[in-house]
Amino acid sequence: MRFLGTLLRVYAAVAAFGVALVAALVGVLFATGALSGERLRQAVSALRSSPSAPVDTPAPKAVPAPDGTDARAQELRRLETRLAARVGQMESERRALEAERARLRGSREDREVRAAAEFDANVAILSRLEGAAVAEAMKGWDDATFVRYLRAFRASKAAEVLEAIRTDPALEADFRKAPPGERPRAGRLMEEFRKTP
Repeated sequence: MRFLGTLLRVYAAVAAFGVALVAALVGVLFATGALSGERLRQAVSALRSSPSAPVDTPAPKAVPAPDGTDARAQELRRLETRLAARVGQMESERRALEAERARLRGSREDREVRAAAEFDANVAILSRLEGAAVAEAMKGWDDATFVRYLRAFRASKAAEVLEAIRTDPALEADFRKAPPGERPRAGRLMEEFRKTP
């Protein structure tokens, strides 16, 4: 009994595989155009009719068979041309990208050189002013830039500026007063200045 059950299962599997194979074959024939709906209807009608009835099949269209080698060579040349054009375009884009990268690198280096020269010139100019005048000139700058300049000054000039911030009445509103809950700017600047650069 068990043998018959196994045999039945094997038969079902083989039958399912056969049906799937036929379905795949029919699908391929439809996809390639070798089998069409009209041909299928003619085949069914031929199977249903008596053998003496003539089957009305259209004559196959004469398709000139191109030389396979020549057609392949033309296709290959066409693909090579497209590939060469694409490679040329990519090479052109690569050169343009490298030129733009070099230009940006050069302009960034130029900006850095100009910024360093401007910084040195500002330090030289501000170093000639009194401490209160320096603090007044730099009060609109952000804390990091302010402290950067303080560190660039001679120690005596930096101390003079910090003392003016701490004591000059004209600078009280900008440096020593703060809204409730916030630290005065003078304290923030002193703390930032004491940090190791």
